[in-house]
Amino acid sequence: SRTAKHISENMDTDPAFYKKFSDLLKETIAAYEQGRIDEVEYLKQVTQQMESVISHTDSDIPAQIADNNTARAYFGLCVETLKSITNYETMFGVSQLRITSKPITDIALEIALETDDIIRQYVLDDEKPIVDWHTKTNLIGKMKNEIEDYLIDEVKRKYEIPLTFDDMDNIIDRSVEVAKLWFK
Repeated sequence: SRTAKHISENMDTDPAFYKKFSDLLKETIAAYEQGRIDEVEYLKQVTQQMESVISHTDSDIPAQIADNNTARAYFGLCVETLKSITNYETMFGVSQLRITSKPITDIALEIALETDDIIRQYVLDDEKPIVDWHTKTNLIGKMKNEIEDYLIDEVKRKYEIPLTFDDMDNIIDRSVEVAKLWFK
């Protein structure tokens, strides 16, 4: 219950991370209620999940961004988007997706690091958030355009990933919303 509350209170700061653990918690509860796991295993799993949520740790996060909360959140959003593209390709047999030999997580890491750099350039001054940056539409517009240019040139074209403008807007808009929560 405490874990679920913590997840719902913090969901917007790192949507992919908290969604993952929310789903894991629901699966664990369902497994226990259906008798697929016993009480000892249930308590073990719930305790592990609670510790991961409270400490905001996840073994799926690359070491390069382990200590960077905003980049971690952007990474999760990018992985979600890239996986949805590959799932679409698999479900509908569309063969235009050719993610090179580079794993999705590596591409997501590149996007997260670059997105983090771009956002920090626009919203931080001497490592402190610019006052009311989140209300400055010109600043946000330029920042979003720079991220979009990066996604088109360095991701869509370079890796031949069929990122749509909706996919890019999803990454960009959700990343900016996360930044608004972290850089106050």
